[in-house]
Amino acid sequence: MIVRLLLLACVAMLALPLFAADGCEGGVCPIDLGDEESTDAVEPVTEVFEPEGSDKDLQPVKLEGANKMNSTEVDKTVTEEAQSMDLWALIASDNPGKALDIVDKVKPGEDYNPARTRTTLEKNWPVAVIETKYGNIYLGLYEDEAPNTVASFVYLISNKYYNGLTFHRVVPNFVIQGGDPKGTGSGGPGYEFGLEISDKWKHETGVLSMARTSDPNSNGSQFFLTHCPTPHLDGNYTAFGWVLQGQKVVDSIKQGDKMLSVKVLCKRGHDYIPKPYSGKLPY
Repeated sequence: MIVRLLLLACVAMLALPLFAADGCEGGVCPIDLGDEESTDAVEPVTEVFEPEGSDKDLQPVKLEGANKMNSTEVDKTVTEEAQSMDLWALIASDNPGKALDIVDKVKPGEDYNPARTRTTLEKNWPVAVIETKYGNIYLGLYEDEAPNTVASFVYLISNKYYNGLTFHRVVPNFVIQGGDPKGTGSGGPGYEFGLEISDKWKHETGVLSMARTSDPNSNGSQFFLTHCPTPHLDGNYTAFGWVLQGQKVVDSIKQGDKMLSVKVLCKRGHDYIPKPYSGKLPY
């Protein structure tokens, strides 16, 4: 009888449902993946440091103990380290090519365009920056397709021509225009040059292009930046650059706002001297 009772008890126990620790039903608990599934974006670093030519800021990321981390933790460490570098200071350094190593990993601003920046650096195009009270507008310049226009722009920037000039014309949902020393739309640098048209570059959002009169050889110092695609300008105006970062600044500019300074961060190794169609170079 005792043996029979023991056998019945064992059968009853086998029929009970199984529960894993912490009350997980069926013996199966969700695996805790920690932060591996997280989609939180890494906040951009906004501090700017001045390039000192020291290699200490350009050392490869050191991942001590990386063999103890999972792959997500390693990727996060690399991203945070890359974002601690100032991309634009690196581009302005003696070796701007090093910026290619981090161009796709950083997010120096909300409206940063890594694809445009990568293309600009790979083609070794000049990079310029317009400083305004709203922030900076970083520009890549299409030197291969518009060499004389880019030569003129870099030439004038190098001689501080644009510093303190205004955006004298702002048309919402179209363009902002500046570069006139008179501030009226009728001034220029004392020389003029012709159109450089390429089918490769269109007037899309954030494109830098030359303003002119009805004369196709009247390009001077006035330029405009587009708020949105403006395909009706294609073939009629020289598009010679694009916004790498700062489209929100472009969209914030109001008529009369000043260019506090305009600088060239990097350029090719030759001299930038424009070839005028008429007039004389001022410098």
